[in-house]
Amino acid sequence: MKMVKKTVRLELMPIQITVITSIGASDKETLKLAEPQVIAQMEEKFPRYRYSITDGLTLSQEECEPGRMIRYKGELGYIYEVKLSRKHPVSIALSDGRKLHIVPIGLEAVDDESLIGTVWNERPALMKEMKEWSIGDNAYLPVGDTVRKVIIGKSTSTTKRVFELSITKLDKYHNLKANQFHLLCDTEEEARALLSK
Repeated sequence: MKMVKKTVRLELMPIQITVITSIGASDKETLKLAEPQVIAQMEEKFPRYRYSITDGLTLSQEECEPGRMIRYKGELGYIYEVKLSRKHPVSIALSDGRKLHIVPIGLEAVDDESLIGTVWNERPALMKEMKEWSIGDNAYLPVGDTVRKVIIGKSTSTTKRVFELSITKLDKYHNLKANQFHLLCDTEEEARALLSK
């Protein structure tokens, strides 16, 4: 019988217990008292849960970083934003141009560096005319004597955070000020021309 790896994700329903603690005890001390009771309660009666099962090894939420190349349901893409406070904390862009907000279930790591930049979500013509960039757009950025493939992250009118595309949990980014926005280029040739200036 051939064996395969699957990733199982359980979302447990809330568990509530009561502990007796001294006045002024820290949250850390209170949690330390609660842990054995939670384990005992789970052994007595496992809580209700929701689940999902995915083929293969998948990325944990901690391994999800903007700029990381991924595969989602067989399709190549990249992570362009992670906001843990959202119900669907991971934002991805896929090769067909779709942008999704998801729970990181079934996100596979990509380990082939040659795939960096194969998923390219270029900004729309109207945005080019307005000289604007949106979160999740791809660009080329001259850095030192090289040109980097980046994605646009959180932006304001005065700053833009851009993340380098990578196959690892690199989280390498550049904070651009308004006077540096002109460094973002739609083509590699445009960015190379800026290197020589």
